[in-house]
Amino acid sequence: MDKVNMKSAPRRTVVRIDREGAWGRVEYVHELDCGHTERRKRPAKTGLLACSWCVVAEQKAEQLRELAVVPARSQPSADDDLLDELGMSLAMSERELAKLKASLAAKFEVPLDAVDVIVEDNEGVLGVSYAVVFLDAGQISAILRGE
Repeated sequence: MDKVNMKSAPRRTVVRIDREGAWGRVEYVHELDCGHTERRKRPAKTGLLACSWCVVAEQKAEQLRELAVVPARSQPSADDDLLDELGMSLAMSERELAKLKASLAAKFEVPLDAVDVIVEDNEGVLGVSYAVVFLDAGQISAILRGE
């Protein structure tokens, strides 16, 4: 992050101050009403702090606006119709896979990212090949105990 002129940064209300770090390396994390946080060596004595992240967010938003390109409208072709049908069937397959993954996660009482479903393409039709469910030691022992 480039240096931000804190004098020109907007002032925000301090919502909460959290103390972090070990003795001798303590920092105070100030949560502001805009949702950003500011780290300081000392807690703020006033209820207002300059928010450097609001300045950065505004700069990045300006850069993104400059990058935005409006696509040119073109005439739809016959290939576009085929791609729309293909995209629709892929979206349906993705939705079904997400439901399967969620069902497996619920069944084994694991987080969603602990389930991996592997699919294969059989002549243009997606099918489930297998699924992997990652269990930690506690979950394995609970399953073996019948809980």
